[in-house]
Amino acid sequence: MSTCPVIRCREDHLGAIRAIFNDAILNTTALYEYQPRSEATILAWWQAKQQAGYPVLGVEHADGSLAGIAMNGATVADFEELRKRVIGLVGTDTGPNSLAERTEVELDCDYSLKYVNVVRAITAVSGKVQDGQIVELIKKIKFTPPKRG
Repeated sequence: MSTCPVIRCREDHLGAIRAIFNDAILNTTALYEYQPRSEATILAWWQAKQQAGYPVLGVEHADGSLAGIAMNGATVADFEELRKRVIGLVGTDTGPNSLAERTEVELDCDYSLKYVNVVRAITAVSGKVQDGQIVELIKKIKFTPPKRG
């Protein structure tokens, strides 16, 4: 895994920041908000942070894009895309002896990854709530041993 530097986010990162916020709003309980944030809302949030002197930190790839999550070495934009890629590999049949039931996912999380993001990763591969019903996906999930730095 390559090292990505922690940087002060720039205004050109606002689209990626908005995507992260909106994924959390729509797919987790990490934020107690119910409507996705608009471009104007993110810009106002950004300007307030800048005016108060609070840094907005991110992790950046060598090409300047914000680092995200990856699946089998390929970058994944957000947790919903991760879920879609897993579905693309195992399908939506979760019945007895289905590919989804026989598949095991191994999560290789960064050592300092925040707990909420670990839960979001687990949620993305294990299923989702749709129309008030739990839609299961992968049941067998394990973690690689933690590695520092």
